[in-house]
Amino acid sequence: MMALLLVCPSLARAETDPRDYTLALAPDHTNVFVAYARRRTSADSQSFAQNISYFRYLHVLKFGDLAFVPVDVILPALDAQVYIPTATGTTTAHGSGIGDLIYLPTIAYSIKESESSVTYFAFSSYFRVPTGNYDHRRAVNAGSNRWQFDEQVVVGQRLLNILVLEALGAVSFYTKNDDAIAAGTTTRIELSQSPTFTGTVHVSADVTKELWLGASYYYTANGEVTASTPTGDRTATEQQSVQSLRGTVGIKPVAPLQLLLQYNTDIAATHGATISRFVGVRFSYRF
Repeated sequence: MMALLLVCPSLARAETDPRDYTLALAPDHTNVFVAYARRRTSADSQSFAQNISYFRYLHVLKFGDLAFVPVDVILPALDAQVYIPTATGTTTAHGSGIGDLIYLPTIAYSIKESESSVTYFAFSSYFRVPTGNYDHRRAVNAGSNRWQFDEQVVVGQRLLNILVLEALGAVSFYTKNDDAIAAGTTTRIELSQSPTFTGTVHVSADVTKELWLGASYYYTANGEVTASTPTGDRTATEQQSVQSLRGTVGIKPVAPLQLLLQYNTDIAATHGATISRFVGVRFSYRF
């Protein structure tokens, strides 16, 4: 395998939190502003520390039981230090900047079985535009210099107005990064990646009107990365899988506000994928 530029993995996959798609049940013309902050670390096959922020705005339209989110934009930002082993010890590479802009329209349909039980279905398309900071001479980049398209389907169930169950599946497609250099060399390469598949399950339950608890399981099968060089094609990164668990505490101090406190840890990885973990906080305001 070849050593490559590091792009923050958490910026590059379709990822949801518990109850994200209960917006399918929100009133017409609901607006939501969301801000995330996460501290991710790993000392496994890769050693790094990342501070990741996301800023998101979305608007919900309702047509009876049909919900449409025509405006949903996410702007990520990254500050990272990567610790790279060398023959004489360890060198530190640093990178920071704005990540690729994400446009995320969603359509959803809900079926109300009773006053306390609702089933909902949703489909989302992520359009990741290569607007982020990218420089092939740097080892760490917030941008990826390629387009990415994620297609996600969701089925959810709210029971007794207390318990929420969600199952999600997604597939990601990528265009080529035609401006990359293998780490430690001056060789120009073109990177292409096979599709990535993601599966997610969320379970959450209200403890009180102001407090809920959630647990999530994530499985990601990252597509193989191929590097095209003047001497031929080589496998840069094998197909890798990562399994993760996340715990969430949801706090609603007043009606328009919600605060999520989260801890996420990878529990298994294959073919050299790193085991990482993060602590995070997420603030949202509905109006």
